[in-house]
Amino acid sequence: MKKVHEYTRLLGECTTAHDLANVVSIMLGEPRVDKNTVVKGTFIEVLLPFASRLTSGAKVDNVRQQINNMLMTRGRERK
Repeated sequence: MKKVHEYTRLLGECTTAHDLANVVSIMLGEPRVDKNTVVKGTFIEVLLPFASRLTSGAKVDNVRQQINNMLMTRGRERK
């Protein structure tokens, strides 16, 4: 439960889709949260209401693109 509160707080601080993608990168590895889950529209739609300060890229497609960018960057860093 402690992690849920922390993720909620972090999402609330996001002002851009890029910020939100960075929070999603922290969530990776949680039960049922993997690289296939985080790009699904339903997952992103659940997150958006918690990101109430988003002023840039507050649409599912924009967030998905930023998450995909983050995943690609993570993949390159691990090689």
